[in-house]
Amino acid sequence: MKRHLIYLLFLISLLPFFNGCENSLEEAEFPFEFKLVIRGILEEGQPLSNIYVGRTMPIQDSIAPVYSYLSNASIAVLVGDKLYRLNHTRNGFYENQSVIIKPNTTYSLIASWEDKTATAITSVPLPGAIGSPEIKSTLKNGIRYYQLESSVATMGNEAYAAIWQMLNITGQSIVSEGTKTGEVARRPSTGETVIKLRTAEFVGLTSDNKSGMKVFVYDGAFYDYYITQNPNQVTDLTFGQPQAGVKWNVTGDGIGMFIGRKVLEVR
Repeated sequence: MKRHLIYLLFLISLLPFFNGCENSLEEAEFPFEFKLVIRGILEEGQPLSNIYVGRTMPIQDSIAPVYSYLSNASIAVLVGDKLYRLNHTRNGFYENQSVIIKPNTTYSLIASWEDKTATAITSVPLPGAIGSPEIKSTLKNGIRYYQLESSVATMGNEAYAAIWQMLNITGQSIVSEGTKTGEVARRPSTGETVIKLRTAEFVGLTSDNKSGMKVFVYDGAFYDYYITQNPNQVTDLTFGQPQAGVKWNVTGDGIGMFIGRKVLEVR
């Protein structure tokens, strides 16, 4: 892994170097830590897109932004022995539509702006066997809450999250689905390979609907991010504002998540 990163850092020296005029490092006189901010999900079968690159900003007053996007960074992803340059599209988002995300493939990101360089490595994990979801219900203050639960025979260190889905009576189309996941699950260190995966609770399940789960299978680094973010919030599958103490998989002069995932629908 170390040799891989050294090779990646050598390759970035071949990329054009851009200087940010509007975001001068002269702002370093303010007491804050200047970091690149990276957010990106690599989903199997989809092009390499929507990779956000920004920077932290000094807090001068209560309405100052926490971070600002960069439109002139040098961004590249190493796939095998080939380096792909990413192009800016809008508001700090970068892409290379020629790269289609595949499983069991290593993707190494390097982002450079002024004198700062951040790196991250991820892959789309192979999912384990996921059992058919079962409906669990609880009565709270006269309201019936439902939750879907399934068992997963994990393959390795991958992490799982799920949202509920309501389907029509034939089970062929989705009527509605959740926006928040239940707890993110990963194989424990005790060696147990079968885990329980649960959705967030919901109401309104009727005999007119069938139910199912949309399962998100992440590179294991996502679990470390999840358990170190705000424990009072259920993840909405996006990466929010930079927070102190969060375990990111972006390293070097950056923070954030660059993470691979596979999406499955389980009935």
